[in-house]
Amino acid sequence: MARILLVEDHQALAALRCTILNRSGYDVVCTGDGEEACRLLNREVFDLVVTDAMLPKGSGVEVASAAQKHHLPVIFSSGWPSEKARQVADWVIPKPCSLSEFLRLVDSALQKAY
Repeated sequence: MARILLVEDHQALAALRCTILNRSGYDVVCTGDGEEACRLLNREVFDLVVTDAMLPKGSGVEVASAAQKHHLPVIFSSGWPSEKARQVADWVIPKPCSLSEFLRLVDSALQKAY
């Protein structure tokens, strides 16, 4: 079972995405801030990181950079992805997007990564 770190500060969206990923058979750890995400990346093992761009206590770019140090694939989820975000992420998905589109990208990212 793949383990995903989901970093999203919008609680309703985080809950929705976490639920759909769990129902699809993934083990998901959710956090709402960049500092906690970076701590988790240093303490636990993940197969994929999905991060928002704008986060309290850090940024999605910082989270993606930390994930790269662990050689993890990164999906950046943002309504306004910066050029830097595009450089540090393996995939960028717009926000909003449908749950089916989100899940397809997660599935595809994990298949390509492993």
